[in-house]
Amino acid sequence: MYSCTTTDSYKVTGIYSATRRKSSNQVVVDWGDGSKSSVNGNISQLTHTYSSVGKFYVTVSNISAIALGYNSNTWYQTTTKNRYIVDGAEVLTPNITELSNYCLYYCGGLTSFTIPSSVTTLGNGVFGYTGLTQGVIPSTVTTMGTTTFTGCKSLLSARIEASLTTLPATTFSNCTALSSVSLPNSITILNMRVFMNCSSLTEFTLGPNVTSIGNLAFQGCSNVATLRSYAMTAPTVTATSFGNMNTATTIIGYNGKSSGNNKLIVPIGATGYDDASTSWATVLCNSSYGGFTLQYGE
Repeated sequence: MYSCTTTDSYKVTGIYSATRRKSSNQVVVDWGDGSKSSVNGNISQLTHTYSSVGKFYVTVSNISAIALGYNSNTWYQTTTKNRYIVDGAEVLTPNITELSNYCLYYCGGLTSFTIPSSVTTLGNGVFGYTGLTQGVIPSTVTTMGTTTFTGCKSLLSARIEASLTTLPATTFSNCTALSSVSLPNSITILNMRVFMNCSSLTEFTLGPNVTSIGNLAFQGCSNVATLRSYAMTAPTVTATSFGNMNTATTIIGYNGKSSGNNKLIVPIGATGYDDASTSWATVLCNSSYGGFTLQYGE
């Protein structure tokens, strides 16, 4: 975690790079071990090797943005998507209100991160392919882009406290270790591929205000055995909301269908879940695919 010392200087823990200058002056990097570097503009071409592995207080002066980089005892830029690796640290400017598109994308060493209360906007792919084990979107966030946690294969649990109405596309796609998800009741739309390939989910709850589920939203969630929906009217679904019938093994609940224990639990008096013209019946509650049994009330 860094502390801001002046408007033009940032002190950070870890090894980082500045991405652009704040003025015409040179960017100066104090590596925290007695050595300094300076350059006009982008310093991503600089490298610095420490004599031992550890965390160093690095002062980067005269910048308007900082990106992240850490690998063993050498600071470097990755070639994959031109992003940086960070080793479990947090770097943010004071009172920042937005985490911009892909700002931590592919930071594989990032295992924990707390979104400050000043942040209201998350761009696309903010935490994609990081090493996070838990994900929390606080109530202060009002806008969230797509692919927020996509590819976070170490993510075990996620909680969205923000009063969002739409869960953006591919929010949790390919989070193969994700086993616990908590969504706010404000959610009305689950966009396409939001939980695609979340193969560790064994149960899932749709809130009372969900009205629509997008394409392939649950494809690859083959171990879900209990799906609860608190919506009194069955949400609108597409032919592929629960998976593509052309690849039956990726249908939600497929791995448990032979046991006959898969259950779709809905409120007493709910309507539309038994509509034979929708994929609630043709896919989810079809014995050849999802194999769920429709149950009214617990």
